[in-house]
Amino acid sequence: MCRLLVLLAWFVAAPVVHADEGIWLVLDSTAYRPFGALTHMSYQDVPRDGETRRWVDPERSGGIVIVPVIPAAAPTVYMYDPVPGWRLESMRPITDPMARDGILRQRLDETTRAVVAEQGLSTRIIAEVVEPGRGHLRQLGDRGGEPALLVQRAGLSMIQLGWDDRQLLLAANFRRFEASGTRAQPERERGLRRVRFVGAPIEGDVPMERWSADDAALFLSKVEQAWAKLLAEGLRPQPDLPRVGRGETVLLTIGGREQTFAGRLWKQEDNLAYVATRDGGISLIELAD
Repeated sequence: MCRLLVLLAWFVAAPVVHADEGIWLVLDSTAYRPFGALTHMSYQDVPRDGETRRWVDPERSGGIVIVPVIPAAAPTVYMYDPVPGWRLESMRPITDPMARDGILRQRLDETTRAVVAEQGLSTRIIAEVVEPGRGHLRQLGDRGGEPALLVQRAGLSMIQLGWDDRQLLLAANFRRFEASGTRAQPERERGLRRVRFVGAPIEGDVPMERWSADDAALFLSKVEQAWAKLLAEGLRPQPDLPRVGRGETVLLTIGGREQTFAGRLWKQEDNLAYVATRDGGISLIELAD
């Protein structure tokens, strides 16, 4: 897939009633397509020594399949890994209801408008793009000097279930652009926020059954809440975060269990621990389900 594809969809996200200041949002298309992680994410808790965390299909064995191909000249082989396809299939109890009638898109767009309004801004437009970049800003047209925010995925998808289906994970890079007033470089990047959200693990012998019950109502509710927190943080200017040393970790209590995360605790508010990371980003760690 080409890294910069033609714009998938543009649509007005609010009535054209301009407030004091507005913002134009360009979202990566995976905001509306949840994925299932195959392996442990680096911003999750630190695994114990020797511990391997990887998704495994309970009904099928994984691994690389070697397929022989015998052309006219000489025999050869190619390798095919079926596991990613199995993982996509395992997510269908969630992805199918989320795609039905565009419910996930509708609810996330409503949440986006509400969060932006809480920041004292007006949402001018929400655009969905495959791998948004600086070049897509030109397609927004005349913004009247108002800023644009590129929301890029940080990894396979902006919204994922963890490798064991117990944790909701969100990760995005928020890049703020403003008009520079020059022809040579009409857009100037004014800020970059790297923000992740790590949900508290849900309980149950088969977590997918809990997520997918009642047309995945629990998943939809949790995604709305997590997206609101992620976006609110991404809209704010970069805070004065503490410096994080190489290999530095912090011990947190998640759902009554102690877990270690890479980084340094910046602050704790309500049910969230804000952990500064070495790359200048921040992880929002949910402390209880």
